[in-house]
Amino acid sequence: MAPSGYVSSRPDIATVEAATGRIAAVAVGQATLTATAANGRSATAEVTVSTPKAVAPALGLGPTKVTIAVRQTVTLQPYGGQAPYAWTVDDAAVATVSAGTATGVAVGSAVVTVTDALGAHATSIVTVLAERVVTVASPVTGGCGVGAGAAPGSAWVLLGLIVALLWRRRSAAR
Repeated sequence: MAPSGYVSSRPDIATVEAATGRIAAVAVGQATLTATAANGRSATAEVTVSTPKAVAPALGLGPTKVTIAVRQTVTLQPYGGQAPYAWTVDDAAVATVSAGTATGVAVGSAVVTVTDALGAHATSIVTVLAERVVTVASPVTGGCGVGAGAAPGSAWVLLGLIVALLWRRRSAAR
């Protein structure tokens, strides 16, 4: 037999529509809800209304893909989620991670994972390339100095150092 009416013992905590039985939370606390059938029989249920827990925004990690050289580092930045964050890497032979800083160890790819306090995960793929080695040759012998008393071929060595530094700066900017 269908209930003929519903009532709440504490309408200041939870209300119930008499005809439909639809419940609405009003305030934090406990109430007893009663459903009564047309034949006079009734059933009760205890209802507890509590404050909802705050939900942290979704966890993300940037950049999601990055390429570095062996011994180069990159900072991975978590956003959203709830601190503190824990860091892991799936292949420590390729890259390591500590507090969000990934370091290239050997050529290959590794997945860095950040986990927040609520257990949410986000990942970044770190691709590690070989170090770039610049070889400086000095084909000129004698007389090619950059100043008084300079060693032969020193201009070529100086030029090679400048090229190497510019190459490293360009690589770090990627």
